[in-house]
Amino acid sequence: MMPGLKFELPDLACRPEAAIFPLIGEVELAELVADIRARGLLSPIVLHHDGTILDGRNRYAAMRAIGQEPRYQTWRGPGTELEYVISQNLRRRHLNESQRAMVASRIANMRRGGDRRSDQAANLPVGSVSQSKAAALMNVSERSVRDGSAVIERGDPKIVSLADRGKVSVAAAAEVARMAPEAQAGQI
Repeated sequence: MMPGLKFELPDLACRPEAAIFPLIGEVELAELVADIRARGLLSPIVLHHDGTILDGRNRYAAMRAIGQEPRYQTWRGPGTELEYVISQNLRRRHLNESQRAMVASRIANMRRGGDRRSDQAANLPVGSVSQSKAAALMNVSERSVRDGSAVIERGDPKIVSLADRGKVSVAAAAEVARMAPEAQAGQI
């Protein structure tokens, strides 16, 4: 990690749909900063018509970390905001199966009001994405989506982060998340 490099989204709110994909880690952020310094910002930050970030939270954080103002463009469709975010991030992010299951769980949780642990995801719009549809969108099993939901809803923030980053399988994270909160800490 580069000295003084912070992963912050300090002054521009993000759309709830943008929060279904995890932010990149510190090492990846440092690599993104280096790439932007060498080549410039290749893709602008995509804003919703309300001025919040729809796609590009990581690029935005990298630009802010190096003190440059990013370029923006406003999303105009087609499709829904959720469809756009999935389309832009699913293949580009090279997520493993457990990470995709966590994303699918967040998509399915949108129907119930979102991830209760995340300020960004707490206000997700009410939708109608079932667990089976979310599983199909992210190419994972429905069981993986259920496991991801258990991690998000009951897991210690550390285990949620590990599953989001693909450092632990969603199935293993769900086993830990189903334990009493005090027992979870000893498993992480």
